[in-house]
Amino acid sequence: MRFPEFTETTDKATTLFFAVGSERDSDVMDELEDTYACLAKLTPVLRDGKKYIALEIPEGE
Repeated sequence: MRFPEFTETTDKATTLFFAVGSERDSDVMDELEDTYACLAKLTPVLRDGKKYIALEIPEGE
């Protein structure tokens, strides 16, 4: 099971950011889809020069 490195919360959703090391984005995304059934969206993002997968969970889920 993966744990997020950091999160961001808004009125509409919470976004969890998972670091991507040498793995393929699609492998990480597949694993997160299996673990977090309540997700609304998965997106690869670049933050401060590091690659993350952003997992969005709508508020109230």
